Amino acid sequence: MEATARTESPSGRKRKARYEGIVLRHARGCRSRTGGRCSCTPSYQAQVWSARERKTIRKTFPTLAAAHSWRHESQVALRQGTIRSTSHLTLEEAAEAWLSAAEAGIVRTRTGEAYSTLFDETSHPLEILVELDRASHITLRRQLELQLRELIACGAFEPTARLPSTRVLAVQLGVSRAS
Repeated sequence: MEATARTESPSGRKRKARYEGIVLRHARGCRSRTGGRCSCTPSYQAQVWSARERKTIRKTFPTLAAAHSWRHESQVALRQGTIRSTSHLTLEEAAEAWLSAAEAGIVRTRTGEAYSTLFDETSHPLEILVELDRASHITLRRQLELQLRELIACGAFEPTARLPSTRVLAVQLGVSRAS
């Protein structure tokens, strides 16, 4: 199942044709690569061509039936426009792009308000260094209150600074929201 067809490119040079289909893939150490009998459990790589993105979309499967099924579903999804090739954009790059757009007021909330109010100097989420002693006779709620008051009094953060939501704070501290 190898693609050996060659076509002529607009520049007149011969190039390999885009191969669509299913390709049998052997392990690196398989004897079939040197002309011998297969010594591995081969996998199957299904491929489809996305003309819109001008990219090949590939996925590897342990069985031929699974590869055929995915390829057929992917061809239908490409025609319907519901499948796209993977992006080389990392999560960090996407987050930075979103944050810069939100800071610039381009990205808006559901109500149409700008996110810009989240990015002023006093509203950054604070990394609160609070240690709760579960063995103490003082309740967790009271310990949290005392430590927050102490942090404000010593100037660790402004009294007008926004604290994380109770849900986020509870997750960070490993306590219930009621604490």
